[in-house]
Amino acid sequence: MKELKEPCKSAIANKRCMGCVGLAELDWQEPEKCPYLLTAQESINKIWNNLGVQERIKL
Repeated sequence: MKELKEPCKSAIANKRCMGCVGLAELDWQEPEKCPYLLTAQESINKIWNNLGVQERIKL
């Protein structure tokens, strides 16, 4: 079994991820950027998009 690389290794170790289905495949390659681990700003942008917010409110 091959060793996990980043970003998967730390995400699984920090319990931010349970691992992709692809981990079971022998030829699976870790992505450079995981589509499921979002930064705080990416999460906020996704929420705004889901709510239909068109522009940012400056506080």
